[in-house]
Amino acid sequence: FIVLLLWIVRPIKGLSDRLHNMNAPAGDRLQTPFGHGKTEIGRLASDINALAGRLVSSLEDEHQSRMQHEIGEKKYHAIFENAETGIFIANREGLVESFNSALKRMLCLSGDAEMAAGNQLLTNFPWRSPERLIQLLADCIDNKLTTSADLEFTRKDGSARWLNLLCSPVDVDKVQGVISDVSERKRAENTVRMQII
Repeated sequence: FIVLLLWIVRPIKGLSDRLHNMNAPAGDRLQTPFGHGKTEIGRLASDINALAGRLVSSLEDEHQSRMQHEIGEKKYHAIFENAETGIFIANREGLVESFNSALKRMLCLSGDAEMAAGNQLLTNFPWRSPERLIQLLADCIDNKLTTSADLEFTRKDGSARWLNLLCSPVDVDKVQGVISDVSERKRAENTVRMQII
C-alpha cells in the first residue's frame, strides 16, 4: 500500500495540483514526477504538455486570424465610406439595407434619420421613371446578372441629375448597387446629338 501511495497516488496528485495552477499561455508546463521519466505517469505529463502547447498555438492562430479579419473589416469600411460613388444593398422592392455616405450626398439626404437603413425605399426618391429602377432590380435578381441603367433624378433644388445605377446580385433577393453621377456625360451626348441634327 505504501509503495502504491508513494509511486502512483502521490505523483498523480502532484500532477493534478500543478495542472490546476498551470498557466499554459504564459508557458507553464508540468514537470515529470521524479523517477517517472519512462512510466505511464511520465508519458501522461508529456501528453498534457504537448496538448497544452497545441492549445496555446491554436489560440494564438485564432487570435491572429481575428486580428487580420478586423483589419480587413476596417479597410473595407474605410473604402465603403470614402468611395466617391454611392454604394448600397437593397432587396427586390428597393428597400435599402445599408448604404454609404456618398449615396446620401447623391440623393441629397441631410442625415441618417432621413434614410435609416431598413426603412427607406429607393423608389421613394424623385426619379423621373421609378418603374425603370424597379425593373432594373428585378432583372438583376431574376437573371442573376449585373444590370445597369442611366436614370434621371430631380434634386431638392429642382435641378435634374443623371445617375447610373449598376446592380449586381449578392443574395437570393438582394442586390449591391453602385450609383455614379453621369450628368456631364449625358450633357456631352446631348450636345453631340444636337450638332448632328
